[in-house]
Amino acid sequence: MSLLEKVYIGACLGTDGCAYYSKTKSAGSNKGWRYTLDFGGEGELGIELVSNFLRMTGAGSVYHVSNTKPNNFWKWTVGARNTVYDIIEQVAPFSVKAQKMLAVWQ
Repeated sequence: MSLLEKVYIGACLGTDGCAYYSKTKSAGSNKGWRYTLDFGGEGELGIELVSNFLRMTGAGSVYHVSNTKPNNFWKWTVGARNTVYDIIEQVAPFSVKAQKMLAVWQ
């Protein structure tokens, strides 16, 4: 990513995005940590915003969330552990959320 793209993604995650982690379990056994990045937007502008994340990072997926009101909400999500780490490491200087996630990770 270019510097401008890192600033853009860091700022968007810092304002309206989500950078979170949670403990996952399956059948009572500990499966470890799950790290996720999310960003969403509404309407025609929303699809353009979330598509920018996909283009800039080359990672994640963009999908339509149909159970929201209004029914025109789009979301970009990355859940692959190594990809999330690569992205937050690059945007951490521009996002407090990414810095916090990176601190917990290490």
